[in-house]
Amino acid sequence: MGFLEKIRSKPKKTRLIILWSIIIPVGIIFAFFWIKITASAIRELSAVTFPQTEEKFFSSEILEESMESMKMFFNEEEIKKILEEEELETMFEKEEENQKEEIKEENEN
Repeated sequence: MGFLEKIRSKPKKTRLIILWSIIIPVGIIFAFFWIKITASAIRELSAVTFPQTEEKFFSSEILEESMESMKMFFNEEEIKKILEEEELETMFEKEEENQKEEIKEENEN
């Protein structure tokens, strides 16, 4: 008689006891390893450092929001910074255009 045949010949109550006496320890072992692996994964994630970005975002207040539109209001300092950046960009663009025109004039002569 094989091992499984011996178990099959036992009453249902005894088979259930055998079943649960196997399932519970195996479940505890699996839970132990799962907790251990999860803890090590969390430790590895906490060791990761993200690069610092120098990108600065404006703080704004949303005063009015509807399905069709949204109005955002910035601080005066932030508006000045935005305008200064736009002025610098247009200055550089004008300079580039002037340099291109000078090069064209030199090539034509």
